[in-house]
Amino acid sequence: MAPAGGVEAGPQRGFAALGVGNQGITNVGTLIVPNGEGPAKVEIEGNVQQVVVPAAAKLKELKVLSLGADTDLFPGIPRQFTGAGTIVKVTVEKDVTDYTFQVPGAVDQMVVGGSITGSELSFARTLKLFSVQGDVEGSTLSFARKVGKLTVKGDVDGSEILAGYNEKQEGVNADAQIGTINIAGVLRASNLVAGAGRGADGIFGTADDQLIGSGRPGVIASIARIVLGGVEGTGATGDGFGIVAEEIGKLKIGGTPVRLAPDARNDLTPIPLLPDGSTDDFYAREVVPA
Repeated sequence: MAPAGGVEAGPQRGFAALGVGNQGITNVGTLIVPNGEGPAKVEIEGNVQQVVVPAAAKLKELKVLSLGADTDLFPGIPRQFTGAGTIVKVTVEKDVTDYTFQVPGAVDQMVVGGSITGSELSFARTLKLFSVQGDVEGSTLSFARKVGKLTVKGDVDGSEILAGYNEKQEGVNADAQIGTINIAGVLRASNLVAGAGRGADGIFGTADDQLIGSGRPGVIASIARIVLGGVEGTGATGDGFGIVAEEIGKLKIGGTPVRLAPDARNDLTPIPLLPDGSTDDFYAREVVPA
């Protein structure tokens, strides 16, 4: 094992135990954030395969070039980010690829400069900002509590954005909330959900969807504002997609507002989001407790 602050890397493994002065490290197989107050910012100029954040770790920013993008460098090392420590901001300059990102600890912001593909990202605590400059494709983003603002500059394709869900994609919080969702591109064959669960048909956006549980009195599982560049289904039979919460505040698609009833639990009849008849498998609806 490399000493604290050092790097040991080779074709079979790579290790970095981070300390002061570790800026400029390139590709790393396993990156371990130290316990206690570390440097204000740690920057890795290449790909990182595995990140471990111990419970006592505290870091203002972790910045890497990519996560999981080049597996040939470190075969056998899992592509995952785990740990219960605190990182105020995680910045990925390029892509997150085939990666498992599980954070029971505190992360205030995550910014991805490229795309997220084939990955599962989950956050156990409140997240202020989640931002992706590229696309989100074939991925699941799970937030157990609240998200202040979620932005995607590209498309969201074949993916799920689930507030109130844990790392196993199990519904755990009927009080989950998202402030604003802004997807500049197309929401394609994907789900946007806060505090709601699929019904017996296993599909979001249908009449049997329900609130995950009873929730706390006076707390509404809501998405306050959604702005989408467009929406597309698949046209296939037997599938379906939805925007579902106890309350959907405002919804705009392609610059056109979707008419919603005010307040929570009023839009119980699924609202078709593709009125041109191109497909009939994308709906918005509000839910009530089971």
